[in-house]
Amino acid sequence: MTTIAEVRADLVNVLETIPGWSTANGYIGDQLNTYSFKVGRPAFDPRMVFSQAKAVHQFTVTGYAPRATPELSEAALDALCELSGEGSLIAAVQTGSNWSVTVDYAVVTNCGEVQSVTWIDGVEYLAVQFTIEVCW
Repeated sequence: MTTIAEVRADLVNVLETIPGWSTANGYIGDQLNTYSFKVGRPAFDPRMVFSQAKAVHQFTVTGYAPRATPELSEAALDALCELSGEGSLIAAVQTGSNWSVTVDYAVVTNCGEVQSVTWIDGVEYLAVQFTIEVCW
């Protein structure tokens, strides 16, 4: 059975297909590069998992762009929310051939608003959070 960690790692690989964006790894970590993604696994109630035959998990992906170039950064974050196109996170995630692990489906269920956030090191970024549901 495919694991949460394997799906998270493969989601990182899927995100790497979006030109101009990168991921250092699939974990939140303590370092952040501009025009990068961080992948998180939200909480879930394991008591509600009755069988390992199928699993559905939500992942959060946050895109971070530099606040120093707000118009350019917001345009890049907006492009991630397009339904199709080379810079679309939605298209990248929902294209089955981008996945190397076997998933039944992967769908973006929410595109958040652009927000100003401060990272651990005190640097401000513009960010958008996405919710991605993956079933395997």
